Amino acid sequence: MGSAYEDSVEAWRRARYKRLTAPAGWLTLIGKYPIDRGASRIAVAREGQEPLDVGVTFDGAKVTVEVAPGDVRELGADGISLGTVKLELLQRGEEAYLRVKDDAAPTRTGFAGVPHFPVDPSWRKVARLEPFADLREVTLDYEGGASTTYRSAGVAVFDVDGREQRLTLLHDSDQPRLYVLFKDLTSRDTTYGAGRFMYMPLPEDGAVVLDFNQAFNPPCALTPWASCPLVPRDNWLDVRVAAGEKRPEDH
Repeated sequence: MGSAYEDSVEAWRRARYKRLTAPAGWLTLIGKYPIDRGASRIAVAREGQEPLDVGVTFDGAKVTVEVAPGDVRELGADGISLGTVKLELLQRGEEAYLRVKDDAAPTRTGFAGVPHFPVDPSWRKVARLEPFADLREVTLDYEGGASTTYRSAGVAVFDVDGREQRLTLLHDSDQPRLYVLFKDLTSRDTTYGAGRFMYMPLPEDGAVVLDFNQAFNPPCALTPWASCPLVPRDNWLDVRVAAGEKRPEDH
């Protein structure tokens, strides 16, 4: 692998930057407010502007929002757009939140990118996949107490400097690909302390490609308004993975 591989990683980084800076992307988040059962009011803080005062009613199944006197709308899957601001419903288990995005947020308009390690082809690992004999699910706990369950694909086994490493892989719930959360020794000083994420193609012939040059920060590394799953203890590596995204400059 040489320049063609490096070019492919650079293309991935450009696509990642484009996704991050897209309208309604993670960098537009400006708030997340818990929604209580019944009727309540929420003052949405906006930098340099008066708070946006909205009335919220939650009956346990449906959320409606009064965005102005007499203007009541159901908060559905598409959210509610108010100029550059968008109100969204976030539900995890029995908890509900009003998530607020603003395309004009300084976190988006002033975003300068995320630092990376230099591309290193040796961190593209072809791992052996050890599938579980029976269907196994893995529950990921989130900061704040919620959780999500994924179907596990098995354990990827690979070497780093002659030392065996193991990572439990999950099936992505949105696309036909695999997903992993991991921490390593760089999490102490160079990369985001809560760990990093990585996607990979489905396995072929018992092997799966782990490209750590495409390891990326979770959304909570970029905004305080995102809630991220915690890395399972089995996926804490005892080596330094000097590849992929580093800790964002403002964290």
